[in-house]
Amino acid sequence: MAALGYGLIGAGSFGTFCLEQYGSMEELRPIGVADENPGAARKTAEAGGVEALTVDEMLGRDDIEIVHLATPPFTHRDLVLKAIAAGKHVLCEKPLAVTLADGDEMVQAAQAADRLLAVNLIMRYNPLLEAVKRILDEDLLGRPIRATFENLATDFKLAPSHWFWDPEKSGGIFVEHGVHFFDLFEWFFGPVEVLAAQQSERPGSGVIEAVRATLSYGPVLADHYHGFHQPEHMDRQEMRIVCERGDLRLHEWVPTKMEATLLGTQAEADALAGHLPAVSARSKKGAKSPIKHRFQETTIDGEYRIAGNAGMDKDALYGHVVRELMRDQVAWIRDRSHVRRIDESNALRSLAVAERARELAT
Repeated sequence: MAALGYGLIGAGSFGTFCLEQYGSMEELRPIGVADENPGAARKTAEAGGVEALTVDEMLGRDDIEIVHLATPPFTHRDLVLKAIAAGKHVLCEKPLAVTLADGDEMVQAAQAADRLLAVNLIMRYNPLLEAVKRILDEDLLGRPIRATFENLATDFKLAPSHWFWDPEKSGGIFVEHGVHFFDLFEWFFGPVEVLAAQQSERPGSGVIEAVRATLSYGPVLADHYHGFHQPEHMDRQEMRIVCERGDLRLHEWVPTKMEATLLGTQAEADALAGHLPAVSARSKKGAKSPIKHRFQETTIDGEYRIAGNAGMDKDALYGHVVRELMRDQVAWIRDRSHVRRIDESNALRSLAVAERARELAT
């Protein structure tokens, strides 16, 4: 089957990375790059072996069938509507839009034109997170009870004038960054209700540097914290899922490694380890059986500690999730019966959660 012609709008570092990744896919044929800075477009195009174009030139090309928007959130609405009107499929960086109203308008336009409008919500394509999903679905640690995500992010690349700090341009931290994790936790735990949210202003700056939301996924209570206030080299993230008989801890914003603690049987420990892309350490110690918890008794063989990873380093993992999400979208373009792991509804639901958290925090 012929490769789809691909055009990139936005010649920043992430767009350039994606261009390199998509160039290795047989499903795509990169053709051009556009950017509001013509010099940046020429530089990225030269490095990628493609043409430097204007946006209008790109949208007027019949050989470009899908465009990728790697541009700031406040540009998404107008660019998406323009691309859809030109008959293009669109992959948009997160978030879909700055507001849910804009997002609804964009999705309706894409559906009316029978065009794809996907958002690069990459988490569900991480093999380590796929393993977590299977572990949770099989209740290998018992049912989930509590979940947290803490993002302690550096801000040294974000100057005071950067669009990130302007909620009119970024949507605020919940919208610009939180949508990844709202979507991921929905995948793990199901429908969500935002219970409370707070935000913290950097003293003397007028900018919001940290946000926190408490959410209910049915019986699972969760907290999301995003703070952009750490110095260079101190960027770090941790996700923790507490279940009835153990917990899971994952590290980095696109998780590359995990530790599991389990009070359970040998069969459960083997099943958990078997789901991981790679196991780096494993141990067992004796524990009294049966254990009593939550008005019940459970027979166990011991306490198990299992460490694993994604089976690839961080750079390789980033490339993998980017390619797999795109591959999923291309499959739908070719065959409308294909069921995507991420589609337009994910973009809208995660944006709705982020918007509700933003409302409660302000």
